[in-house]
Formats: sequence, C-alpha cells, structure tokens
Amino acid sequence: LADKWLLSRKHSTIKKVTEALDVYDIFTAARAIEDFTIELSTQYVRRNKKREDEAFLQVLRDTLVDISLMLAPFAPFVAEDIYRNLTGEESVHLAEWQVCDEKQIDIKIENDMEIVGKIIEAGHALRKEKGIRNRQPLSKLQIVNCKPALSAGRLQIELLDSIKDELNIKTVEEVSTVPVGGNWIVREEGEMKIALDTTITPELKQEGLKNDIMRLIQDARKEARYAFDDIVSCWYKTDSDELKGVLEQFSGDIQKQIALKELQEGDEKGDIEKTGNMGGESVVIILKK
Repeated sequence: LADKWLLSRKHSTIKKVTEALDVYDIFTAARAIEDFTIELSTQYVRRNKKREDEAFLQVLRDTLVDISLMLAPFAPFVAEDIYRNLTGEESVHLAEWQVCDEKQIDIKIENDMEIVGKIIEAGHALRKEKGIRNRQPLSKLQIVNCKPALSAGRLQIELLDSIKDELNIKTVEEVSTVPVGGNWIVREEGEMKIALDTTITPELKQEGLKNDIMRLIQDARKEARYAFDDIVSCWYKTDSDELKGVLEQFSGDIQKQIALKELQEGDEKGDIEKTGNMGGESVVIILKK
C-alpha cells in the first residue's frame, strides 16, 4: 500500500509540475516539488525505515531520480549531483522530461493516507500536550468518525499498523464514542475525534526506558563514527536497579537492533563513553569496536 501511495503521489506531482511549467507558473511547480519531497521523507521513508526489500529500494531510487528531473530547472547543480549519483548517466539536463502515467494515480489511496497523516499529527499533538516523548510506548488510541472519509469505510490493516508504528501505540481502534474519564485526552481533527490513553503502566515504562537506552547507544555509535554495519561491544555502568533490570531484560532485543556483539555491565576502556539520564537515573554507555 505504501509503494502504491508513493507512485500515485509521484505521478500526481509530475502532472501538477508539468501543467504549471507549461503556463510558466513557477511558484506552483516549485511548491508541488517541495511538498512531495517532504512527504517522501516524513511519510514514506520514515514509516518504512525497517524495510530492506528490493521493491522498497527500487521505488525509492526511481522516485529520487524523478525528483531530480523535476528539480533540474530550479536547482540545476543539486539535481545534477543527485541524478548522476543514482544513474551514472551524463547529465540530468540531457535526460527526457518524465511523463505522468495517469494509471498510477489512485486518489482513494492518496486520500486515505492524508487521513492517516491527520490522525498521526493529532496523536503527536496529544503526546506533546502531556509531555510524553514518542519513545515512551502507550497502550491505546481510539478514533471516532473516520469511516466516512475513508475509501473502504474503515482503516485497513496497513493503515492501522502505520499509525501504531508512527505513534508508538500498542492498539489503535475505531470506536463510535469518545472515552470519558481516566487518563484519556481527546483532540478534534475536522469531523474526527482522536482519543489517547496516557496511562503508563510499569511494563510500558520499562519499554520506554529500553528505547531511551537504545537511543543513547545509537547516539554514541554516531559520535564514534562507526559504520552502519560495524558490530561493537557495549558495557554499561549505573547505580539504578531499575535500569539494570531493563538492560538485563531487553539485552537480546537491544543487541539485535543496534548491532552489538555483547551488552554487559562493566567498566572497560572503550572508543567512546556517553552518559544519559532517564527516569531520574543515570547510566554510562561504553562502546568499543
């Protein structure tokens, strides 16, 4: 579904840019390219960051090539750099202008993804309202009155998964009424109402701390300038029993996701040492290649 949406948006953008440039409407053309590039980054790439399949990489490459072609009249040097790096061909300025394939445009998919984007935006706003970082998982999000706006009359599984992943929510449900009381907070988005359960159970708190620790390790990897596929050793120091428990409980998961060959308590001499504060406690991470 994500690939179909991107292809639809790409060809819609090609059509809009071509029509605008045909009548010398430079502003409309440039704005369309900017909007599509932002959507590519914030919606397609970010929501599919765990994918490594050939289809994803091919669709992404083709899309970047087409963006470089559209961008050529506006930013010739940047477009040239992108195009030559991706294609190996002589010049973007010698290439044929791309043609919109109307068969690839699916307005229903584009509309559904726009609705999903509004739900996600509302969810982020609710988190911000309560000061809950996105790395902290929450249990439930409920949506009222989204069905009339959707092509299938409901949120498809892929759309539900996209909302869950982006907002770090365990369960997303379509309901008929807004929940009242407890730790629920509600936000209206047009005709829709989005309700978020802000209850943080001990289990959810532990998972949030795990995510904070993983972010700390990832930041340390970047500062140490390790390559993406470098497998390194990691030691930690902390006086917090809670953080020790989290590190022990999620050790296997952390090692798998961040390319660590070992994760254990210790005070070794490494390439980098980084301190983080989370949950009112501190932990020191040491990495060595």
